[in-house]
Order: sequence, then C-alpha cells, then structure tokens
Amino acid sequence: MKFFIVTVLALAATASAQFKCPVKDGQYEDSIQCDKFYECTDGVAKEKLCPDGLVFDQLIRKVNKCDQPFNIDCGDRTELQPPKPKGPCPRRNGFFAHEDPTVCNKFYNCIEGEHTLLPCTAGLHFDEYSGTCVWPDTANRQGCQETTMTLKDGFKCPTEPQIDVNGNVNVHPKYAHPTDCQRFYVCLNAKEPRDLGCTVGEVYNEETQRCINAQFKCPQRTGFFPDPNECDLYYVCSQGSYEEKLCPDGLVFDDTDPNHERCDIPANIDCGDRVELQEPKPSKGCPRANGYYRHQDPEVCDKFNNCEDGVPHELPCPPGLIYDDTVSTCAWPESSKRKDCGKSKKDSLDDGFTCPDGDVAAQNGRKLPHPTFAHPDDCRKFYICRNGVQPQKGSCSYGFVYNEDTFTCDEPAKVEGCENYYKDDKKDNKKP
Repeated sequence: MKFFIVTVLALAATASAQFKCPVKDGQYEDSIQCDKFYECTDGVAKEKLCPDGLVFDQLIRKVNKCDQPFNIDCGDRTELQPPKPKGPCPRRNGFFAHEDPTVCNKFYNCIEGEHTLLPCTAGLHFDEYSGTCVWPDTANRQGCQETTMTLKDGFKCPTEPQIDVNGNVNVHPKYAHPTDCQRFYVCLNAKEPRDLGCTVGEVYNEETQRCINAQFKCPQRTGFFPDPNECDLYYVCSQGSYEEKLCPDGLVFDDTDPNHERCDIPANIDCGDRVELQEPKPSKGCPRANGYYRHQDPEVCDKFNNCEDGVPHELPCPPGLIYDDTVSTCAWPESSKRKDCGKSKKDSLDDGFTCPDGDVAAQNGRKLPHPTFAHPDDCRKFYICRNGVQPQKGSCSYGFVYNEDTFTCDEPAKVEGCENYYKDDKKDNKKP
C-alpha cells in the first residue's frame, strides 16, 4: 500500500515537473486530460483535478474554472480521471440520465455523490449531451417508454390539439370538469394534466376558458353591465340572460352608460372597487396589448408607446413635456407625478448640438420661450430650441448673419467677427 501511494505521488510529481508554466501565474489546462489542470505560482506547477464529473476550462473568468462537460469544448483532451460512482450517479457531479433507459422524462442531479431525481417538463426528454430537457425529436433517444399521465379521477389530456378562436394551438389547454362546474383541468404543454378549481362564487366557463361570477344577475333585461370585481370584464344582457365578455387586453369597461358597449384606457375610467384585471399579454415595448405606456428606456421621458394589439408605436411628447403614465398623457415636468426623469436624455442634432440647460432672457429681461443660439463656425447659421429643449437648425436669409446679442438675423457690419462673411460670394454655403 505504501509502495502504491509513493508511486502515485511520484507520477504526479513527474507530470508537474514536465509541465512548463507560462510567465504569468494562473491555472492552465492539461494537454491530454480534460479534468486535469496545473496551478502555476512563480513558475512552479502544481497538478490538480476538477471534482469528479466536471472538466476544466482555463477561459472561465472565475477562480473555480471547472464546469459541466456540456458547457466546455474539450477538443483533443479526451481523457478523464477514473469515475467515482455512487448510487445512480455514474460520477460524483453532473446531470445524468435515469438508470432505466426507458425512463426518458426524468434525470439525476448529482452533487458530490448525493443525487436528486428531477422530472422534465411535460412532453420533454432528458438529453445528456446538453444536460437539459428537450423535445423528443431533438434528444433522439431510443426505447423511451411513452408516459401516459392520468389523474385519480381518470382524466387524461386529449391527443388532439385544442384550437382557440384565432386558429392558434393552445399550449396549455383547459377543459371543463364533467360533473363539477367549479372545477377544470389544465394540460401543461398539452401533456401533463392538473386538476384546478375556481374560487368560491365562481364557475368555469368553457367558452372563455375562465372562471366567471356565478352569482351575476342582469340589473336590467337588456344592456351592458360591469363585473363587480374585474374592471375589464362585463356582461351583455339580453332578455334577462347574459354573456360574459372581456375588453381587449389593456383596456377597461366604461360602465357609465348601460346602453353603450365601450372599452377605454384606464386613465379615462374610474374602476372604483373593480380592481382585478385579466392576465396581461405583454410584448416588447407593451406591458399589455393595448394602451399608452412609458418608453422602454427609463431615461427617455419625452416619448411613449401607443400599443395596438401588442404592436408598439413610438410617439413624441410636445417639446418640454414628459410622458406621465398616471394620466396617460404628456405633462409639464413640474406638474407631472412622475419623479424619475431628472436625468432624461437630451435630443441632439447630427452635429452634436443640444439645448443648454436653464432659461434664456431677451434684452428686456423676459424669458425666451424658443431661444436661439449662434453656430460656432458659420455666421449665417444658428440653432433654435423649441420650448427650450428641442433643438432645430436655422439659417438667416442671404445677405444677413445671426446676431447673438439681439437673437435675430442682422447686417454683417453689425455683428463682430462676421463683417466680411459675404466678401467671397463664390463659397457654396454663402448663398441660399
């Protein structure tokens, strides 16, 4: 036994001695074995091994450079340390397929030999090459046993896809319970059944695939009436019977006139105690499918998105105003309830000009609403700042130059430094 230990130590010392450290201290890979590396300090190499199941990548910018094999390209470093299996773990660390090759929808997460059996999301198979659960045709595993999931009451997810009113396949279809109006089923990924129930006072509506108020009674035989709890839900009453309807996502029901069916933005409707809303259908730039929303860049306060069916249309506020989402309109910064616009991005022209901060006063001392500024290189040109914030290029008529003392176009002789501006009429930029 002593001879074996001495031999192992001698071999390790020989390998370390053969490895030549680069000038810079650090950790460096072995050229043959993917889970072996050398730690170099002052030119001296010390051989080390990753934990069993992990491999080494010197490009990782961390102190611990050992990671899962599917995250690292070992290339020609094909050798590994002898495995240290424990229980269902072929190696001490990593993600591994179930020991039963017919069980493809479960896998083991092994950490230092301690295992946890985990299920894939319904309909997926575990793929050892990527260490994740993927669609069966991607995993391409053979001999997998088809798993038919059945609830205690015998419900199984139908094999036929469920199509919504727009012709799209429902990813997580719902189905009414055959005998209990308050219960329904959800099939996750159309494979895994779940038994769910509505809250007290509600029943499941198979047409809308939602829980609705079971106690609703039409106040009048005909008209449009709000749900008492949900602001974007309302009922169409006809001859005493009712149909449940939803406003487009992002809009709420206007209950001011029972003779008119109208949905509007929340800023225009007082929902009162009707505080609940349907599940949002967000898209890029649109927290909900319809409505007015602040710009996705938090530093852009003078623009907002008008969302229509999930499509954002970027719109500008008038110069000097910022978008206030509490009222869904543009407002002066001092009157807005929005307090996160202290460092808004300034608009700039293609030459880099931005409107200076602060007010500009005319010769009579009055604040200029649209101040002007001289161009740094061209006497005829100037800049206009609409409402003091939106820059715009300006130019004097031919024969005149900009006078920054009077904020007007003037004769060249009256503007210091521009007296000879029109002496050379051959310049292209001198004529209109």
